[in-house]
Order: sequence, then C-alpha cells, then structure tokens
Amino acid sequence: MKNIKSDFYNSKKEQAFLEHLDDRDEAFWDSLSFLNELNNIGRFDNEDVAFYQARFLITGRLINHIASAYHLLKMGLEDECLIMYRQSLENSWLLKYFIQKPNHAREWRI
Repeated sequence: MKNIKSDFYNSKKEQAFLEHLDDRDEAFWDSLSFLNELNNIGRFDNEDVAFYQARFLITGRLINHIASAYHLLKMGLEDECLIMYRQSLENSWLLKYFIQKPNHAREWRI
C-alpha cells in the first residue's frame, strides 16, 4: 500500500511555485500582515459596534481564506484553491456591502 502522505508533502511543487513567484512571496505575506494589523487596531471612532464586530470577523475570515488558498495552490491543489478563493471573494463582497450599508450589519447573523 502506498502512503499518499508523501504526495501531499512533496516539496517539489512548492519549490517550483516559490521559484516562479521570486520575491513576491514576501510581498504576499506582508500584505496579509498589513491587513491583519489594520483589523486589530480596534474600533474606529465612527464605527457602530455591530459594524465593527462584522468587520473584524469578516476580515479575519478573509485573511484565513486567502492564506489557505495560497497554501493549497503551493501544494498543487488548484480546485481546492479556487474554492477558498471564491470564499475570499464572497467575504470581501460582504465586507464591501457592509461598508456601503453599515446599518445592515446589525441585521447580519454570524
């Protein structure tokens, strides 16, 4: 019986991926770190509590989904990456909706 664990942890795919990206891997993580820092600042003066809670949770999900999609792509799991990418888009659209209509965040159930 073949142990498929080695296929999932095959670093050749990841090495090829990172070589293709060159120095953009660091830029990717720097961008996510910046987004995380902005999210952890806390509540802004003009933010409603419900909007702040929605923004904080959605942005956290967005960061997790983007990082997961990136990791899946490095592993060569393109279909799974696209699923996580779609989740990222849906979360960003939800956040954009709440930015445009912050009063609707109160009605949103997490």
